[in-house]
Amino acid sequence: GVDERAIASAAESIRGMCAVGDHVMICDPAGAWESFVTFDAQGIRVSSSEWRYYSRSYVWNANRRRVYHFRDDTSPNDLLYTEIASDGTVGTTKDSPFHGEITIQPPIRISPSGDIVLLGDGKFYNADTLAQNNELPNALLDAAWLGTRLVPMRDTVDGAQLQRWGGSNY
Repeated sequence: GVDERAIASAAESIRGMCAVGDHVMICDPAGAWESFVTFDAQGIRVSSSEWRYYSRSYVWNANRRRVYHFRDDTSPNDLLYTEIASDGTVGTTKDSPFHGEITIQPPIRISPSGDIVLLGDGKFYNADTLAQNNELPNALLDAAWLGTRLVPMRDTVDGAQLQRWGGSNY
């Protein structure tokens, strides 16, 4: 049978969620701006931090213990990451050095090594500095890494097309 049971509740509607190691992080509108709240596997609230941002996407980078996300409810929009400690504590947030000069478009995809962040506009960013360091010739609908090869999916007039990019510079 199905083993379904409530393990946690949020004060208001949840605006996003992401698995962050052994914890779950949610974004909710409680508190100042948005709050990031973490829960352990038993549903016990571990950490809460106000003054955060809503994002259409939250993606975990296990190698760096960071959640990469956007600032979708504030102009200019931006790429950011928020550190999550191994005990589930919400840490510091860093934003990219661009502040409006880049196109913010999901999805957010992290390379297997954790050192590259790829956005839906086809641009690559350094996972630590969030500075742009490469780009594909077109935007993408989604992407996945197969080992060291990147397989982006893009829109074409005939439908969707999968491509394969490899080498040290994709």
